Amino acid sequence: MLTEQAARPDLADWRRKVEDLYEKIRAWTSEMEPRPTFATEPISIIERWSGEYQLPQLLIRQGEDEMTVRPVARAVVGAEGRVDLEGLDGPFVLVLHESEPEPPFRTPKGVVIPARRTTRGWFWAEDRAPWGLIPLDGPLFRELAESCLR
Repeated sequence: MLTEQAARPDLADWRRKVEDLYEKIRAWTSEMEPRPTFATEPISIIERWSGEYQLPQLLIRQGEDEMTVRPVARAVVGAEGRVDLEGLDGPFVLVLHESEPEPPFRTPKGVVIPARRTTRGWFWAEDRAPWGLIPLDGPLFRELAESCLR
């Protein structure tokens, strides 16, 4: 169980993970036309164990359209963090998984169910996919961003 003392040190690591995601997003969107512009603005997040803290949200503008990459929480059931993509479409939920990848699951009758997650990192929690988690990469992020920016 996460205690208040254990939660506070994780905020610095969470901040680094969010900033690393923003750097990836800047690189991934460099191929979009017209090229988007970026700004950050601080937001307050309140979580039970860590209390209130500040993180930047990333604003992405492309022409007249704008989307926001907004950190939601570090303490998330089943993940190590959540960030939402908000714009005209969405929100699209991104979750961070840093724990060991899951092995395949075998039912009592011997049916093997593939692992939901075989890698670490950021995932799109797509609610219509069979297992719900799709690894986030440049092409996927651009597709989600284009939905938010259209």
